[in-house]
Amino acid sequence: MPDRTCETRFPFRHWLLFRPELLSMEWPVLIAGRRLPDFYTATAPLPATFLLPSREATAATSGYGLLNAPPTARVQWLRKYTGREPEWGEICEPSSRISWVRASVLRASCSGTDDKRVEEIALGAFPWMERLCHWLAALTGQTLTSDEIPSGGPVLSFVIEDDKGDIKPFGLGVSGGKPRVLGRLDISQAISVDAWRRALKAASDTEPLPAEHEVLNHARTLLLEGDSRGSVIAAGSAAEIALSRALHGRLSSANEPVAVATLMDRTTLGRLPGLAKRFGVPCPPIKRLTDARNDAVHRGVVPFLQDASELLDIADAVVKMHSPLVA
Repeated sequence: MPDRTCETRFPFRHWLLFRPELLSMEWPVLIAGRRLPDFYTATAPLPATFLLPSREATAATSGYGLLNAPPTARVQWLRKYTGREPEWGEICEPSSRISWVRASVLRASCSGTDDKRVEEIALGAFPWMERLCHWLAALTGQTLTSDEIPSGGPVLSFVIEDDKGDIKPFGLGVSGGKPRVLGRLDISQAISVDAWRRALKAASDTEPLPAEHEVLNHARTLLLEGDSRGSVIAAGSAAEIALSRALHGRLSSANEPVAVATLMDRTTLGRLPGLAKRFGVPCPPIKRLTDARNDAVHRGVVPFLQDASELLDIADAVVKMHSPLVA
């Protein structure tokens, strides 16, 4: 039987800020399915297409307005199944047309209503989205936070046209739970085409985010939650990981494993700038971050939120210098 198309509205579970050139575009992705009954056993990635909403607004008189469905989506399927008009997003900044996007469409091919591959895509979709959001946070410098909505979350359920021409849901209806999503967005840091393409590729390839970026994301989350002490400790850890790796790479390239083991053994953040200077590894001034982290760890000092924000910027500079994410 020839392949058929099935689609589902794929909610982001939060408003994501996009530059206008991304809208109305389609992106091929690979989503690692999950095999039942062992939910944690990944099967081979399956191809799908990610469709972003239309850049055209439904109420353009004031420059603001609601976004339309993706241009090639079978929105009549989704409307008939949900019983109401699906929500996609809205323009938030008239002059630049930067937009909040609420949901997209996920499209896949299948051989019919009994094709189990679609269930694998559904089971893998939300973990895939979580990886995507982690990469977007690292690439844009935005903050990851949990969406405070009922624990059931949105449900991803594909719809298809059967042999009689009726539109019906099929496969599993999978809840997204409460994944970590982007928050505290700023217009100047809206998702660009390059960042989006890089994050999609990483999520599709199940590429892990480097540890220093994961820890830096965590530092941003803690700062957003008001935990300035935890944020400074995490920021210092992110800088330490990035600088340690840079030093290790520099010394290893000289083929001196004994020197590497001796110098890097039990090295703390405070010693790293001196080692970096000695071996010609670039390092911005980080004494303020080092002192604040030591005070937080050893003396329980809680810095002001503004100070913690500035220290986070220092850590961000170190991580970007030695562990850039190529967009």
